[in-house]
Amino acid sequence: MKDKREMYETKHCEMVQRDTLSKMSKRSIAAYRQYRFNHSYISDFNRRNRHMKGLIHALGLFQIAQPFYCRYGSHIFVGRDFSCGHNAVFEDEGRIHIGDHVQMGNHVTVTTVKMIKDPYIRRKHKENVADVYIGNHVYIGHNVTIMAGVEIGDCATIQDGSVVVEDVCSGSVVAGNPAMRCEQESELLASFMKSESWQKKASMWERCAEHINLDRVDRILRLLALAGGVYTSVNLYQAKMKHDQGEDKQFDKKWLRIGKKVMRKGGH
Repeated sequence: MKDKREMYETKHCEMVQRDTLSKMSKRSIAAYRQYRFNHSYISDFNRRNRHMKGLIHALGLFQIAQPFYCRYGSHIFVGRDFSCGHNAVFEDEGRIHIGDHVQMGNHVTVTTVKMIKDPYIRRKHKENVADVYIGNHVYIGHNVTIMAGVEIGDCATIQDGSVVVEDVCSGSVVAGNPAMRCEQESELLASFMKSESWQKKASMWERCAEHINLDRVDRILRLLALAGGVYTSVNLYQAKMKHDQGEDKQFDKKWLRIGKKVMRKGGH
């Protein structure tokens, strides 16, 4: 029995220890950031972006709806222009690689942990881990489950309610439980994959967006707005003091006009 268990461990893909001090600390940090992200207001975009940027590896801009759940977050790699619906669950014991321009619906589950039949291995608190790869321009519908070790090709479409247990070819449409191919590659998709829009590289703006920290940009804009307000207030105060003291009988029309606009807006 012992030799059989050793063969099982070496034959299957990567076996990892589930409960270690380092992993427990990573899970606690990820849980804290998820809590802050899920309980932040939609208007607090800078805070939500900061918590999610600290949780996963994302390029450029992305849209992830609340709530979002994962185990570590540091094993999730997301490409450009990624959008995800509500109640997404990423069991990222292994790595989850998501390409560019991927759209996900609500209640999508992506797991990297496979089932272990041997109870002796389960008693060791080990997990059978296999990475998940999702290509570019992939659409994943609502209530879809993607199992461990699955690779989804470019421009594939996963219909609602599907359970993907095997690899999906590029350009194919799959549906069902387990997911089976229901449509071949269409002419429209074939022309898109041959077009220049598919083959062109990322634009200058997309490359710059990868290195932009939206939190810092938001803070800089707020500081500039505060500095502009203080500068305007000081000039208005100095002009009014000169006018009251009689030093400047010709009141500065520029600041008077600005002051009237500010008072008019404040009245509304």
